[in-house]
Amino acid sequence: MCQISEVDFGKNQKIITNVEAKFELTLSDPVLKYDEFSYSNYKTFSFKADSLKEYTITVSSLCDCLGFNKYMFIPELIVFNENGEIIKTNLDKTYIGGEKMRPISLIKQWKVNMSSNTNYNILLYSNNDYLQKKIFYTVSSSPTFDRDVYVPFFFGMVKSSLIGKFYIEIEN
Repeated sequence: MCQISEVDFGKNQKIITNVEAKFELTLSDPVLKYDEFSYSNYKTFSFKADSLKEYTITVSSLCDCLGFNKYMFIPELIVFNENGEIIKTNLDKTYIGGEKMRPISLIKQWKVNMSSNTNYNILLYSNNDYLQKKIFYTVSSSPTFDRDVYVPFFFGMVKSSLIGKFYIEIEN
């Protein structure tokens, strides 16, 4: 779990529900420590929950697929209420997609129930536990890391990265 004291929510990007937005996680973004020995750059977002119901947060990490070095970051997120308390999220889906005329993307979707009509903060960071390891995919499964197996995917493999471009959308 992230060490919340190291996170600065002062520069939140505003997200409008049901509108997809494109961002980039870069090496110039702030750094947080998660778990015991892991670090990551991060971005923070805020949005207003308009109703008391389940929301879906989708993050699409775009593959940098040009050339011989193919990479993408593995997105993780934590949702906080305006008092800084962590709101429980459930990872609903993880899959590879290439829809909307984009590069191949690692798409993760989380479900979260909002308990009040208020502002919420999202902390998005890269899971760097498998940094520079090969990520293999099958059409119907979640990713596996650094395994020597044959996987029928059109470009074979990508490597986990610190940074990259991504889309985020919050749907209600």
